[in-house]
Amino acid sequence: ATTETWTAPVTLSDPAQNASTPDVVINGSGDAMAIWRLTQPTGTVIQASFFDGTNWDLSADTLSDFSGSPRGPQISVSPAGAFTIVWYRSQNASTNFVESRQYQTGTYTPALANPPAQITLATENAELSRVVADDSGNVTALWQGTISGQTFVRASRFNGTTWSSPANVTPSGVTLTNNNDGVVDPTETLAPQLAVDGSGNATAVWQQSDGTNTRIYTSRSANGTTWSAPAVLSATNGNALNARVDADTAGNVTALWRRIEVSGNRSFSIIQSVHYSITSGTWGAVEPLSTGGAQSLGQRLAVDAAGNVTAVWRRNNAAQESIIQSARYNPITNQWSAARDLSAAGADATSPDTDVDASGNVIVVWARDNAAGFSVIQASLSEAIPGFVPVTPVRVFDTRPGESPNALRTVVKQKVGGTYELSVQFSDLPGGVTPTTGVSAVSMNVTVDQPDQAGFVTVYPCDTKPFASNVNFLAGQTVANAVIAPVSADGRVCFFSNTPTHILADLNGYFPVNSGYTTVSPKRVFDTRPGQSPEALLGGVKNPIGGSVQLVAPMTNLGAGGVTPATGVSAVSISLTVTSPVASGFVTVFPCGTLPLVSSVNFVAGQTVANAVIAPLAADGKLCFYSNVQTDIIADISGWIPNASGYAAASPPARVFDTRAGESPNALRSVPKAKVGGTNELRVNMLNLTDATPPQGVTAVSLNVTVTNPIGPGFVTVYPCSNRQLVSSVNFVAGQTVANAVIAPLAANGDLCFFSNLDTDLVVDINGFFAA
Repeated sequence: ATTETWTAPVTLSDPAQNASTPDVVINGSGDAMAIWRLTQPTGTVIQASFFDGTNWDLSADTLSDFSGSPRGPQISVSPAGAFTIVWYRSQNASTNFVESRQYQTGTYTPALANPPAQITLATENAELSRVVADDSGNVTALWQGTISGQTFVRASRFNGTTWSSPANVTPSGVTLTNNNDGVVDPTETLAPQLAVDGSGNATAVWQQSDGTNTRIYTSRSANGTTWSAPAVLSATNGNALNARVDADTAGNVTALWRRIEVSGNRSFSIIQSVHYSITSGTWGAVEPLSTGGAQSLGQRLAVDAAGNVTAVWRRNNAAQESIIQSARYNPITNQWSAARDLSAAGADATSPDTDVDASGNVIVVWARDNAAGFSVIQASLSEAIPGFVPVTPVRVFDTRPGESPNALRTVVKQKVGGTYELSVQFSDLPGGVTPTTGVSAVSMNVTVDQPDQAGFVTVYPCDTKPFASNVNFLAGQTVANAVIAPVSADGRVCFFSNTPTHILADLNGYFPVNSGYTTVSPKRVFDTRPGQSPEALLGGVKNPIGGSVQLVAPMTNLGAGGVTPATGVSAVSISLTVTSPVASGFVTVFPCGTLPLVSSVNFVAGQTVANAVIAPLAADGKLCFYSNVQTDIIADISGWIPNASGYAAASPPARVFDTRAGESPNALRSVPKAKVGGTNELRVNMLNLTDATPPQGVTAVSLNVTVTNPIGPGFVTVYPCSNRQLVSSVNFVAGQTVANAVIAPLAANGDLCFFSNLDTDLVVDINGFFAA
């Protein structure tokens, strides 16, 4: 999944003329065309600018003449790059007609030879035209047409040569009124809109008023000429207006509209959305995109081939300026992102429109007042940025003399501890493993080996060292833990140990800047031990957990919002430490509700042990901690993942497989009930796990991997089934039960492989996945 950065706006139209109602499309190669209506002293015309994937043609091209005051331009493009533009103009004092112009692939010539073709009847008053092309290049046009006083939603299809005879989408006409007050209210227009999927299935939406309530209706057609009976999308009471609609290649559809809300003596509009699933053949629940309290309107949307949606609209800010905002919908996680501003404050921006190419690159255009008092067209481009970039696990460094000669970084071959800290450059790792700039955090497995005495390691972004632990160990112990480590501004990560020990680090992926993952300098959230960690964010938590005694911890609005925000958090990245347990056992971290049969940390009596957890939160932002025996626990946070970031939590965490005979009969995958070791590797497909992963679109999974009953000391490597490197995901000694968190990149077919150098049973739980 993706998030976005946006380029500075580019002005496309004449800065000394008034331009309005822009529309924009992008083809599969990234070429785009923006069109608009330009008002000149001699009249209005339709103009266009072409984008070649790199630059805009800033010499605007005129597509129409002045006659009939052409207006309402709309544009579509086929995957092959054929543009179709429609607009409507006055035919006489009482009727309008819709006309179109096509530019086939490779023949973009805006000259006025070959005049536009009229596609509506001479006997109807046609306006508010829309146009969309399918993957085969067939084009469907939709408009509002009035015949003998009755108004219909009408449609026609262009097969590459001619337009079909117009057909009615609405089975019966309605009588519209004209108040002649200069304001178009719901009784004066149907405001039809159109979407067409890759196979040519068309979806029309429109508004229709009964004089009291205005509702959004929809109808679908497989051929653009025969349409289904209308159905209501919006609430049956109140006013929903100005619907917009778009579809992905498979046929999933998203519709937007604005709904009038009333608060006291004030009224304002909010943006709402709803999705149609081609699999179920039904529309889902209505969701709000913008918040109340301020006017939001002018909504537009674009859907790419995979179903990712970009919505744009304008919303009044605190200064009552109209600002362009955007939000993204991720079809894998089924979540909308929070709204963000695209245009600058200081002047009103209006009439936004957007389109997206096959790679997920988005263009948004809008009209904005300039310093000279003219309204100009501006454009901004967003390039898709992955939420998480997995890499085949690779060793970054190893402080042990004579070991890991092929590690990516050369470090001093001595133990880290006390006043000697280790600073390692994680950006620009050799072989293009990480980029030179733009890395926000790295996901790695940190292993401690040969420590002089019991202690802990802290991994942090080389700023003020926090009071937090990432790996806990005993004298002479080899122990590993997964760490998602924030990176400093210059790409470094620092490693501190309170006692001398060797350290190894293996990388399995990174989060780019603007990926959605938000790093925080590691902070202690709570510590259940009396008298310990007075600086903890939740200082009142001072009771051990165990059995029926669970800990319920609020993980949103930590540090009064300075660590995590009050809303919009999907999951948190924490290091969870167990200390002084009364017996052997395990801790489960889960989003409250039903307790799943999974483990987050395994331990023996009296042990202090830590594990990393990417923990999904409950809807109210809380996180629950369960232990089957009494123990103290400590939690440190290093980052959080927002809604619609590309990370989706398993609901709830679930057991994927268990190699132990007779155990975990309800695991999601059946595997051979035999130990893994040596040449006996285990290969498991991680796609389409019930309530955990979808059948496609997964780039990595977040797991807890538990080793139990190993026959000797060794390690486990989790990797995407090719080019296994000398890296460890879990380290263990004979007879030990030990768990570690693993963010594991998948093979192209979704497989994941598990290797152990010695025979051991494996138990694997999933708590989420990262979308591609």
